[in-house]
Amino acid sequence: LLEMFAIPAAAVACGYLPTKRLGLFENLPRDAAREWAFFSRQRDYIFSLPGYKERYRDFKTDILAVSFTDDEYSVEPAFSSLLNVFPRCKIEHVHLAPDRVGLKRVGHMGFFRAKNKEKLWNLVGNFLLGTTKDKGNKNIAD
Repeated sequence: LLEMFAIPAAAVACGYLPTKRLGLFENLPRDAAREWAFFSRQRDYIFSLPGYKERYRDFKTDILAVSFTDDEYSVEPAFSSLLNVFPRCKIEHVHLAPDRVGLKRVGHMGFFRAKNKEKLWNLVGNFLLGTTKDKGNKNIAD
């Protein structure tokens, strides 16, 4: 119901989606909120659009995918299904419980909150610097 009615209606009524008031993330412009609501109703999210899966099948790069056991929106099976869209990529998927990194909760957007940077962001930094666990260096996923 949220994706079908509440998000589009709030976006039209306010001219934007007031997600900051709800403590979620920055407010979304009206059209971005409506598009997000549309994709949220699709089985394959953005990959439901014609040709999208095919475009990403040829994409080749290293991907660090981080998910959390307490993410109420992106549950593990859905997250893994998303990663299957990138068959030519070398994917390092780290699925963490918040308590494993000394946090009570991370949820869907918590990774991006500044209060969690000391506990989580070094994982991405290590990946970008090429110092991930497969190279023998310790990171929070070890």
